[in-house]
Amino acid sequence: MLLVNSIISQAYHKRSSDIHIEHEEKASHVRIRIDGVLRNIMSLPKHIAAGPLVSRIKIMANLDVSNHMRPQDGRAKILLAGAEVGLRVSTLPTSYGEKVVIRILDQRAAEVPFDKLGFAPEVSAIIENSLAASQGLILVTGPTGSGKTTTLYSVLNKVRSESSNIVTVEDPIEYKLAGINQVQVNEKQGLSFASVLRSVLRQDPDIIMVGEIRDRETADIAFQSAMTGHMVFSTLHTNDAVSTIIRLVDMGVDRFKISPGLLAITAQRLVRKICPYCTVKMPAAESDQAILSAMISYGFEPVLHKGRGCVKCEGSGYAGRTSMVEILQVTERIKEMINSGADAAEITQAALEEKVLRTMTQDALWQLSKGYTDLAEAAPYMILDKKTAAAQSGAAASPAKSDVPGPGQAQASAGKQRVMIVEDDPIMRLLLRKFIEGAGFEVLEAVDGAEALDAIAHEVPDLLLSDINMPRMNGLDLVKGVRQTLGLSDLPIIMLTTETSDKSQEMAFELGADDYIIKPFKGNLVVARINAALRRAGKISCCPPDMK
Repeated sequence: MLLVNSIISQAYHKRSSDIHIEHEEKASHVRIRIDGVLRNIMSLPKHIAAGPLVSRIKIMANLDVSNHMRPQDGRAKILLAGAEVGLRVSTLPTSYGEKVVIRILDQRAAEVPFDKLGFAPEVSAIIENSLAASQGLILVTGPTGSGKTTTLYSVLNKVRSESSNIVTVEDPIEYKLAGINQVQVNEKQGLSFASVLRSVLRQDPDIIMVGEIRDRETADIAFQSAMTGHMVFSTLHTNDAVSTIIRLVDMGVDRFKISPGLLAITAQRLVRKICPYCTVKMPAAESDQAILSAMISYGFEPVLHKGRGCVKCEGSGYAGRTSMVEILQVTERIKEMINSGADAAEITQAALEEKVLRTMTQDALWQLSKGYTDLAEAAPYMILDKKTAAAQSGAAASPAKSDVPGPGQAQASAGKQRVMIVEDDPIMRLLLRKFIEGAGFEVLEAVDGAEALDAIAHEVPDLLLSDINMPRMNGLDLVKGVRQTLGLSDLPIIMLTTETSDKSQEMAFELGADDYIIKPFKGNLVVARINAALRRAGKISCCPPDMK
């Protein structure tokens, strides 16, 4: 009991989001996720961690202690520093014992004031302008773990008042909000998002928050609500603001329903903030000159920052996270284009010309100039080229797509083979991207297996290059999902890992991987393996794409 409380208390006071208890053959490890990065805080004898420790956690969460062979999910509460902290517990049988992940539901995350979200003034202004409307729909998009729920809760806290009836439909309800009616979705009992939303409309709501739009039925009701006197907030899993419109059309929502209801769409990612106690300006000689030039073109101060590492940030150079946000304000011209069947490229061009699309590249450069984050964190979300800069400044250039692809979205590159990199380390992704793009391939990115699987379900790449050890969904589960769930038996898959054990390689090959590269690696070796895998799959002939 004391050990469990000690682990949870330590994680809570370090503002960790998750606790992982994992087992190896002879030992177990406790890791906590701080600012999106896992850190090892404790090693324990396996007989203690896989036995009494896991059992105690399962008892707290009302799980079946006697069953070790199936995954279980539960909830618990614990009192820490006078505050009641919610815990969401998940167990998973592994070869060396039950892996446990504890999500810490820190109420402090639900109480972040809107002005403390770290949004740029332009982003805040568009959102506040949209909130002033009498009715409509505001969509917050991005992958899982990008801070969408925190953003929505901050917006709800901003708009709630004694004169408003606010109802949320969530799955699950993670945080309790005073003065707001929260409804838990329960598919097993027939309480789907769509069915609950219909009932909510009979409750005379002024403001409705739908946790996630998952299907056409929920989307139709949400848009209908937005056109009949209600303010609606919801989330959707898309890569950027403009592609959200196309995603809704693909879900089967009629364009004539989308255009009148939409007020604004945001797409966001979480990046680590530089520690304020050890931040320093980087000398111009050490800074990326292309980035500095881009900052000047956008009117930002051309300076980069980094964290040296100190006692406060435990040597990491980072403390906390902030959102990088792309936002599209849906004006009358954009509504007309949606109605007329315009594609993403046409809407993007019009939005840039009308200056109602603030791209993630622009937001990343602003964050860099303010010293909120560093280049290592922001680089994966920026694309800089002359065409992009001209379009953003209102010139006549015509970008093929939004200039800010997030993880999983590719830059338009006709005729090139597409390689998806799945890697949670942003520096490693950046290096791989440079090697692979330098060889003439088009690169897509995802930060973990779950995001990659979602992206592949909508657009299949020509080759998948995936790390094994990643949060949420690891590389092995990703391979299984691609081969078994999606049924893509001919997609070449190369695994990338620091693990050298034969067992790890055997497992990867058994699940359906085609090749295996051990870190550290040489860039030319990675490119050679990619070419070989594509040749075996019959996707290219005898030479790499840049040599044809």
